[in-house]
Formats: sequence, C-alpha cells, structure tokens
Amino acid sequence: MAENFDAKAAVANAKGSALKANANMAKARASAKANMAQQKANVMLGEIKKATG
Repeated sequence: MAENFDAKAAVANAKGSALKANANMAKARASAKANMAQQKANVMLGEIKKATG
C-alpha cells in the first residue's frame, strides 16, 4: 500500500514540476515580448528625435 502511495506522490510531484516549468516558460516568453516592444519603442522614439531635432 505504501508503495502505491509513493508512486502517486511521485506522479503528483512530476505534474507540479511540469506546471511550474510551463508557468516559468510563459513568464519568460511574456518578458521577452515586453522587452522587444520596449526596444522597438525606444528605436521609434530615437527616429522621432532625429527627425524633429
């Protein structure tokens, strides 16, 4: 009986780790997109400053 419980615990742990990894990947992806958007905005601002300066 204890072995069965250990197996269930191992599966639960594996699922938890996978979910955490997925969440971290999603966060990293969102962060990368935000960084790209920020860079594009900075470039556009630079172009505007050049054009108006």
